[in-house]
Amino acid sequence: MSSFEALVEIVARLRSEEGCPWDRAQTPESMRPYLLEEAHEVLDALDDGANDGIKKELGELIMERRTVEEDDGIQFLSACDDVSGAELDPKEVYKARMDEVE
Repeated sequence: MSSFEALVEIVARLRSEEGCPWDRAQTPESMRPYLLEEAHEVLDALDDGANDGIKKELGELIMERRTVEEDDGIQFLSACDDVSGAELDPKEVYKARMDEVE
């Protein structure tokens, strides 16, 4: 089982009838402040530059997102498929990023 599959299983267990009442009660709307908080913690970890902190905070952000996904039907893996399957011209991506740097 991959780490992501384990995460999916943990969130499903937390949101099940035998799981955590708090997790079960969450909706996409109620999760908004938690997603924002986790995103800020990712930014703080990036500022600190500690890889362990960055990994921890990104993991927590993904877990919060999975909780929302359970409720709103937006699939994280589908979003990854959309991005990885997009027909991106590497030269155009590079040019756009270089324009941002200048």
